[in-house]
Amino acid sequence: MTLEENAMKKEKKITYFGLTLEECKNVFDAIDGLVVIDHKGIIKYLSPDLFDALEELYGIELPQKVVGKSIHEIHPTSKISSAFAKEEQQEAYFYLSDGFISVARIKPVYDHGQIAGAIDYDLFTDSWQLQSFAEKLETVLNGTIMTKNKGFGNVSEFYNKKKESKYMVADIIGKSLAIERIRQKIYNLVESDSTVLITGESGVGKEVVAQAIHSSSMRSRFPMVEVNCASIPEHLFESELFGYEEGSFTGAARGGRQGRFQMADKGTIFLDEIDQIPYHMQPKLLRVLQEKEVVTVGGKKIKIDIRIISATNKDLKKLVEEGLFREDLYYRLDVINMEIPPLRQRTEDIPLLAQAHIQRLNPILNKAIIGITQEAADILKEYDWPGNIRELFNAIERAMNECSGDTLESKHFKELNIARLKEFIVDEPMEAKENLLGKLMDDTEKRILEKALKLNDWNITATAEFLGISRPSLHYKIKKYNLSKKDDRG
Repeated sequence: MTLEENAMKKEKKITYFGLTLEECKNVFDAIDGLVVIDHKGIIKYLSPDLFDALEELYGIELPQKVVGKSIHEIHPTSKISSAFAKEEQQEAYFYLSDGFISVARIKPVYDHGQIAGAIDYDLFTDSWQLQSFAEKLETVLNGTIMTKNKGFGNVSEFYNKKKESKYMVADIIGKSLAIERIRQKIYNLVESDSTVLITGESGVGKEVVAQAIHSSSMRSRFPMVEVNCASIPEHLFESELFGYEEGSFTGAARGGRQGRFQMADKGTIFLDEIDQIPYHMQPKLLRVLQEKEVVTVGGKKIKIDIRIISATNKDLKKLVEEGLFREDLYYRLDVINMEIPPLRQRTEDIPLLAQAHIQRLNPILNKAIIGITQEAADILKEYDWPGNIRELFNAIERAMNECSGDTLESKHFKELNIARLKEFIVDEPMEAKENLLGKLMDDTEKRILEKALKLNDWNITATAEFLGISRPSLHYKIKKYNLSKKDDRG
C-alpha cells in the first residue's frame, strides 16, 4: 500500500463520523460523569461535572490537572477497574455514598481484541433522577412495580436519608494526613459490614466519624441508633440494650419493650464509651456479635441483622490487662480500628475547622462573619485544646457573640491568651515568674521596634523620629534585642 493510499485510509477513518476533535470533546463533556482510563488505570478523560461532586464527596480539592493521574488517586472508590475483571462482567454499577446513590455503566474498551482501557458514565447522576425514573416507570406500568418489586416503593425514603443523617464524610474536616487516612478508611468500608472501634480523646469527633461510616454504607437507609454506655444505670443496661417481655419483672410495660439493638435492626448501633459497659453484660454483647441474635429480659431470642460501631477514649488493651474488659470482646470489637488524633497533633486542621464552624453558626447567631485574621488563627494553633474540637467550637461561638464586625480577631480570643499565660507562669521556674512582667514588656518593645524599622525600611533617622526617641537610644535598643535587617523575613 502506497503512502498516498495510507493517508487516504487514515483520513477516511478520521472523517468517518464527521466530527472534529473539538466536537468530540463537546460530546464527551455532555455525558454526565464520564470517566475514561487506559489499561493501567490512568485517567485519559474526566467529565467536568465530576470535579465539584468528587471534591464535595471526599472533602478535598482536586488538582487542576487530573488527566495522567491514577483514577484511584482522584476517585478512591471508583469501580471502573471492574471492567478488567476476567469473570463475567456486569455493566450496571451502583455508587452509594453519604446517602446518595448513582447508577453507572462500566464497559471495557478494546483495541484489536485487547483491552485498552475502560469507560464509566452515569445512567442516573443522582438519587433524584433515579427516583423520578422509578416514579415514571411506576406510572407506565400502572402501579405494577409495587407488586413486582416492593423495593421500588421505598426509593424516596432511601434517598431522603441524606437529609436525616447528622454527619457525612464531608463533615470530617481537615487536611492533615491523619484525617485524610480516616476519610480513606471510610471510603474503603462503603461495602463492608465489619465492626469498627473508634478511639481518641474526648471531643475529637468520634461521633462524626461513626455517623459518616453509617451514612456512607449500604445500611444508610436504615436507622443508626446511638447509645452512650456511660449514661445508662447499671441495673437498666440489659433491658435498655436487649429489651424485655411483658411480665418479665415488676413494672414491665404491657406488651414488653424493644431494646436498642432491635431498634437498629438492618442498620447500625453506635456504642459510645464502650469501656463503661458493665463487666457482667459483656458476654451478652459478645453473643450478639457471634450469634447475630439478642436475648430479651424474659428469655426470648430474636435474630437481628446489625452492624456495631463502638468508641472509647480509654485504652481498652490496658483495661483487658487489668481484668476490667473481656479480651474476647475486645478483639471482636476491634476488627477495624480508627484512631482520631487530638487537635494539638494536627494544628493544620484548626483554621479549616474554625471556618466551617463560623459558616455553620452564622445563620444561627444571625451573623455575617467571613473568617478570622492570621493573628487570631495563630492563637488558635498555639493553644493546646485539651477539650479538642468541642472546646474549639465553644471558643469560636463565644468569639462570634463578642464580634461586632465581619472578622474574628485576636481580641475575641482573650480567654485563650489568659490560659496560655497561666500555662507559661506554671511551667516557668520561680525566678522566671518574678521576672514575668519585665519579659512581657521587653517582648512588646521588641515587636514594636521590628515593625517600626520595617515600616521605615530600616532608615535609622526616620525610625527614631517615628518612635519619638533619639538615634543613640534606637541604636542601643537594636543592639539590646539583637535586631538586624537580614533577619527581617517580612
